[in-house]
Amino acid sequence: MEPVVQRDDRVERAYADGLTEPYVRFVERGRMHLRQGELILAEYYFELAATQSLFERPNYEVWLELAETKCRLMRLKEGFDLLNDFDAALEVEFGEALCFAAGGAGNCGI
Repeated sequence: MEPVVQRDDRVERAYADGLTEPYVRFVERGRMHLRQGELILAEYYFELAATQSLFERPNYEVWLELAETKCRLMRLKEGFDLLNDFDAALEVEFGEALCFAAGGAGNCGI
C-alpha cells in the first residue's frame, strides 16, 4: 500500500517539476469538483490552472481535463476545439509543427 502523501510534499515535488503552488491547487480543486460532478466549478478551476505561467513546463496539460469538463457540460464544440488545440500544442512541443507568434516570428512558447 502506498503511503499517504502530505499536501506539503506534493507541493514541494510540484516545485521541483516546474509547477507552481497555485497551479497544483487549481488542478486539485478542478479534479475534486469533476469527480463530484460539479462541472461549473471544475471548469472554473481548470481554466484558472491553464492561465498559470509555468517554468519550463507546458501549461496545456490541463486542457484534457478542461475539454472533458466542457464536453460533459454539453459544450461539445468548445471541448473538441480544446482537444484540437491540445493536439497542436503537442505537435509544436515535439517539433512536428511550428508555432508562430503574432509577429510571425519563430517557434512561440505554448
